[in-house]
Amino acid sequence: MLGDMRLVDEFENVYYSAGVIGQGGQGIVLRTRDSDIAVKLVTDRAGQPLSDPVARVAALERLRRLRVLPLPADLPLARPVAALRDRAGYVMRLLDAMHSFKDVFERPCSEEPGELPSWLAEVARHDVRAAAQLADYASTGSTKGRLLLLAKCAAVLARLHAAGLVYGDLSTSNVFVTGVGADAQVWLIDADNVHYEGQVGDDFFTEGFAAPELARGDSGVSFRTDCHAFGVIAFSVLCLNHPFVGELVRAGGDWSRDEADPQQQAMHGHLPWIHDAGDNSNRTDEGLPLELTCTSRLADLFEETFGSGRTTPWRRPAMLHWPEALAAAADCSLHCNSCGMSYFALDRAQCPYCSAARPRLLRIDSHRWPEVLPAPCWVFLMALDSLDAAAQLPGRVFMPFSLAGNDEPVLSVQAEEGGYRLRRGRDSGPPLQIARAGVREGQFEGLENFHLSAAELAMGVTIFAAGAQARLIRLALMEAA
Repeated sequence: MLGDMRLVDEFENVYYSAGVIGQGGQGIVLRTRDSDIAVKLVTDRAGQPLSDPVARVAALERLRRLRVLPLPADLPLARPVAALRDRAGYVMRLLDAMHSFKDVFERPCSEEPGELPSWLAEVARHDVRAAAQLADYASTGSTKGRLLLLAKCAAVLARLHAAGLVYGDLSTSNVFVTGVGADAQVWLIDADNVHYEGQVGDDFFTEGFAAPELARGDSGVSFRTDCHAFGVIAFSVLCLNHPFVGELVRAGGDWSRDEADPQQQAMHGHLPWIHDAGDNSNRTDEGLPLELTCTSRLADLFEETFGSGRTTPWRRPAMLHWPEALAAAADCSLHCNSCGMSYFALDRAQCPYCSAARPRLLRIDSHRWPEVLPAPCWVFLMALDSLDAAAQLPGRVFMPFSLAGNDEPVLSVQAEEGGYRLRRGRDSGPPLQIARAGVREGQFEGLENFHLSAAELAMGVTIFAAGAQARLIRLALMEAA
């Protein structure tokens, strides 16, 4: 039925469906033969496209209201561009070859996965499925790739909240990505429920992602329920486990509760989260530990979201706190060439997964100017042996962190004979100057297309990024462990 459906929009444009992208409680999202066009069909509670005329009119009115909301023009949110003529639904634009977080990060792992990499041999002897899950984790960006994608997703939500708008039904099914690399784009789709904070709307949610007060029916969607849903997405994508599904849930829950279903007890906020600082009754060894996937700053955000925030929603950190914390963690994470996993290289001399020694690194410390404090405001790491291809330094190294554009490349670094080539990005970032210890008495000179010798890098290099909030950036070598 959905494989080759003819659909006509309000402007008489014709589309043909080409398969299902995703399906949720409110509708079905279809690909079309046009690779950058998708169609959303609003469905009833049985999952069937709406046929009731009254319900179709109500759905179309909701779409018309959505089209006049003050959404930032460049926000990567797949919004309606045209309503369908004969069905309840709308046409939206997507980038080509996008896939949902659910499809990328929640793929089922086989009990017989075939040949696994050698670093997983010991794990496979005890649990083949866990080994297959780790192999899939490595092939889909590992921790570093996930942190970068989550930072982009968090920035989209934070910008939406800054406009006074709530997303509503957030889950891994409606976050879409173009890939798992540093340059991948992240979009939100299924924008039907976007509305002003405090405005009465349809309180749809996806089981497992709803905040406890929303799942219980005690409140509607809000900034705070969006923050909880994002926290669940971030934790499950990074740690391979739901934050509330621990041993207490698997053992049958709290028998003193009215709800018989332990899963429901957890989703309603009656059980502690699995890393609760004051209650370890729901702990679990499933998934990856926090120390391998999160910085202390991220761990604090999760604790506030699921610990204090479980019973006191206003304690949940606002979305504004997440993008910078996630991006900072990603920039201190190092990809291991031996196993494909990634780890926080400032804290470890070797990869915690395969025990490969940490390679020689270029450490880039960014300081606010003129108040240069001992601790940098940003740290970026890159492996020197990975610079055969140009590596990009993003804007957040050279400027204060911003929700839009913090990942735009400002400076590239590439190995060449005798040293490294530094190149400014095209029309991006602040003016840059470079100074080398022992060269021209350490004076600054313009940085556009610059050869930096290996000896000069070893002696010490400083880059000055001019601007109202200037940065002093120090480049230093970290020898292999």
